[in-house]
Amino acid sequence: MSLKNKNIILGSVSHIFVNLYIDVLVNKCGCPKESICIASIDQCDIPSDLEGVKVMPFTSISGTDFNECKTITAISLGSHNSFYLAKVINSSDVLDKLYIHLTDDEVARWLKTQDEHGELKPTKTNRFDDDCVFVLNHVKNIIAPRDYFQHSIQSLTGRTDLTFIDARDAFKSLPTKLWERFADVYSNGGRHTDSEKRIMIGAKRGVFPLSKVISLIHNLKKERVVPEYTLVVFTYKKRKYFRVLLDVYLGYLRHFRGCNIDVSYPTATNSVTYNALIMSCSHLLLQKRGSMSTARSYLSLGRGVVHIESGSPNHIELSKSEHIAVSSYSTMKDVARNITNGAICPIKNSEQMNKRFDYKYSVLRNIYC
Repeated sequence: MSLKNKNIILGSVSHIFVNLYIDVLVNKCGCPKESICIASIDQCDIPSDLEGVKVMPFTSISGTDFNECKTITAISLGSHNSFYLAKVINSSDVLDKLYIHLTDDEVARWLKTQDEHGELKPTKTNRFDDDCVFVLNHVKNIIAPRDYFQHSIQSLTGRTDLTFIDARDAFKSLPTKLWERFADVYSNGGRHTDSEKRIMIGAKRGVFPLSKVISLIHNLKKERVVPEYTLVVFTYKKRKYFRVLLDVYLGYLRHFRGCNIDVSYPTATNSVTYNALIMSCSHLLLQKRGSMSTARSYLSLGRGVVHIESGSPNHIELSKSEHIAVSSYSTMKDVARNITNGAICPIKNSEQMNKRFDYKYSVLRNIYC
């Protein structure tokens, strides 16, 4: 199969972001499926195609193929794919058409390494190796917003010549066709799908420690937000000590303070149920980093208000890159007061978020189509 003028996506066919990225290119940017090829880095069980998109083992693709293709894109950079990216760079003239879609998780690991060791270098736990160093020293195009990532990458590498492409996470938290059916329920459901007075504490399991959750409940009580609002704490099924201790505190409030607060503990679930859970809440307390596709999806439907710690990666990206009005806080007391004040309009945020999605589609369309 000739790869001339093809858009090569380098990664694993089972990786959710690889699937969502291709989904966006096909269904939102109008790229024909035949113009895309997955260079699979999986070691076994490689299918011939992924929903109509050709899949080829990386080992079957030559330097000539990479020279003749239109683009090469990797979703993230780490020890899992750096060997393959280094090989591509060494074997062909591709730097102008090579793109790396950075994630905040890996950049956070790199910054932590730099803080601990004074420099970015491979360690046993940071999923960074010598090939990563090589790739970071050569890549030209980074798909990530400049506002947060430029300062971090410049600090890590000393490079000032990178091109930042503002189209990171152009996908929703579900594939396009499924998302459209899902969103239609909320658009046409009327009062049956209105957001409830619920506060979701963390969009990932176990991201807020017990002390933070208790502090939030304490301050919500002082502001008389509870028991009017119910709380949803997304946690691990095996994290029994967390639930037991929190239930002890809730029991104390119920029996000695006369305050009966409703807290639920959803655990692992499928993607549709998880999204329905998030969308049912009028407030989403987002952790410092991660779950941005969930937050963007939540905002795009105008479901409620997102609360994020001031100066955190998620706060910078949503407020400065996406221009979303977020409820920023330094303490749990701030969160409680912000909920009481209710100064943010979810509908305006929805309009802005959807404008940003459309802008990202146009940027990706210019690259790939």
